[in-house]
Amino acid sequence: MNFGALNNEGGEKRLNVAITRAWRELHIFSSIRADDIDLDRV
Repeated sequence: MNFGALNNEGGEKRLNVAITRAWRELHIFSSIRADDIDLDRV
C-alpha cells in the first residue's frame, strides 16, 4: 500500500508535525475507507 510521503523514510515525522501544529483542532479528510486497505499487503 502506498500512502505517499508517509511511506518514505521519516514519514512518521511528517505526520507528527501535522498533528502537533494543529493545536486548536484537526480536520482529516480522506477518500479511502478501512475496507480499501488490503491487510495482506501492509
